[in-house]
Amino acid sequence: MSGIGKVSRPADTARALLAAGYERLGWPLYRGVPACACTSRPRNCANPGGRLVGGRQQPVPARALGDHLSRHPDDALLTVCGGRFDTVTLPRDVGSALLVQLDRQGDAFPALWSGDRELTLLVRAGSTVALGELLSERARAVLRLSSTRTTLPLPPTHGMAWDTPPWDPATGTPRPLPSAGALLLPLRSTVRLYARG
Repeated sequence: MSGIGKVSRPADTARALLAAGYERLGWPLYRGVPACACTSRPRNCANPGGRLVGGRQQPVPARALGDHLSRHPDDALLTVCGGRFDTVTLPRDVGSALLVQLDRQGDAFPALWSGDRELTLLVRAGSTVALGELLSERARAVLRLSSTRTTLPLPPTHGMAWDTPPWDPATGTPRPLPSAGALLLPLRSTVRLYARG
């Protein structure tokens, strides 16, 4: 009798896997509100992601994250770079082209889609200084680097999805974050294509 009605739904399973991955990473996780105000949550939403609300917040305890995500499925979930990692954010077309190049090279970077608008790559903390030479006036139109205070919405926040998670899906073991320096050559050619004006 106790098992009746307790069949796991795909959404619950996905949230549980995300919670386990985040717990192993040890990132501080904060509850926020979705950026999208629509109730239908379309796949190609113009406002994916989320934002923090109010003043100073306590992180959601990692061991309670799975329960929190089940009880608040519409909440946004965010973390703060804070010296744990840097991010490189690109428009969708540029990000897709870069992923193709990285795949050809055999390089795997943790990568996060924000709806159909942007791709964010996670790299080793402090390593985006290697990309400084790319920050020409034209390149700034297609390339955004994080600061230590940058907040990053994470799945299962509406519109957010991992292309490549920062952990091994088979074991849950966190992946070492690559240096942004490994992006320099592929980014240079990709940004040159898309920053023409």
